[in-house]
Amino acid sequence: MNIRYLTMPAHDNYPYRVFLSYAKKDGENARLLFDRLRQLHLRPVWDHHTPAGWRFLDEIKKKIDHSHVFMPFLTPKSKRSTWVNHEIGYAVGRKVPLAAQLGSIA
Repeated sequence: MNIRYLTMPAHDNYPYRVFLSYAKKDGENARLLFDRLRQLHLRPVWDHHTPAGWRFLDEIKKKIDHSHVFMPFLTPKSKRSTWVNHEIGYAVGRKVPLAAQLGSIA
């Protein structure tokens, strides 16, 4: 995975919340990106600890609403993901700044 552009750490006293949207099939690479964001003193947020069920969508929306930046992890798999596309649309509609991360195609 190519994450060479993510090099500038955030200010330690105010970690920016970054909502990471990804396809489940990209989970391993998404975890690497999540870890890299933490190394940069950012506060990555994702659905990893969100309980399944009816409240899932509300929790995801809440996490996006409270993020400073929305980062879709774009791969061929995420392109086909209904959830990733829904989350992108929601973030755009809520005017959450986007910072897309292009995943490796291999």
